[in-house]
Amino acid sequence: MSTIPDVEPRGYHCKVRYKCTTRTYTYTFRKIVVCDTPSAAGAGSYLAVAIATSRILAVARGGDRSWTALKNHRGLFVGYDDAIMHKGKIFAVDVRGNVFSWDLPATSSCPDPQRMPPAPGATYGESVYQWNLAESADGRLLLVTCTHGSYAEHEKPGRDSTKTVYRFHGDGVRLHELDIDSAAADSDGDGWRRVTGLGGRALFLGANWPLWTNLGRGPPGQVVQPNCVYVAPAALFGYTDEDFDVVVHDLGDGSCWQINVSAVDRDIVFVIPIWFTPTLQMWSRRAS
Repeated sequence: MSTIPDVEPRGYHCKVRYKCTTRTYTYTFRKIVVCDTPSAAGAGSYLAVAIATSRILAVARGGDRSWTALKNHRGLFVGYDDAIMHKGKIFAVDVRGNVFSWDLPATSSCPDPQRMPPAPGATYGESVYQWNLAESADGRLLLVTCTHGSYAEHEKPGRDSTKTVYRFHGDGVRLHELDIDSAAADSDGDGWRRVTGLGGRALFLGANWPLWTNLGRGPPGQVVQPNCVYVAPAALFGYTDEDFDVVVHDLGDGSCWQINVSAVDRDIVFVIPIWFTPTLQMWSRRAS
């Protein structure tokens, strides 16, 4: 973290100085996404994208000894919610749903960010839980998702007392897709198209790289179902006063429910789920 300008590490926290304020404290990393580069060849051919405080986005290639902070757009007034690499560019979405992009080949020279067409978000009266970015299953389109719902106070019992936390109840997840190759001609946002179905796939979003899975419709009660979006918290750190569930939205019938992952009856640190695909590797022992 000390390689990023204006960041001074302090244990698990860091002190960040902004031009418009004196100073503020926040967690060191909110999220780190590791992805292959378009020209990936051999060991070390990867790129790490880090959301390191609310308004710092940094990248590092395999073998780099330091982070490179990306230049913020002049229209950025809030922090980033998610970041991803798509078609050789870095894309990031802020907490208001604004999408920005940086040309990856020019990251070493601090490229100027480009603002993408505004993405549709929550409607009047809805609260946005978080924004996520992903690629379509075939890698051709950029996806933006808006998880919306409401917050409510919840009394959580601890060892010696109870404390008030805020639990989010999801009402749904909206998905829109954009062809970035033609987005330059759609400055009014008409380039975004609503995604109404995922077919036999499920999409998993959270603090990791977006994960697609092909599967068939299982019996009632099976946790993982096709044509569904599973949204977990996108930040690894920084939610000390919130209680979490995974939000699941079925694009087929429009239903939305929660998967409980929080320790409701114990006062312990929150567990942030990470999605991954298990790999079975067979080993054979040579007879001696």
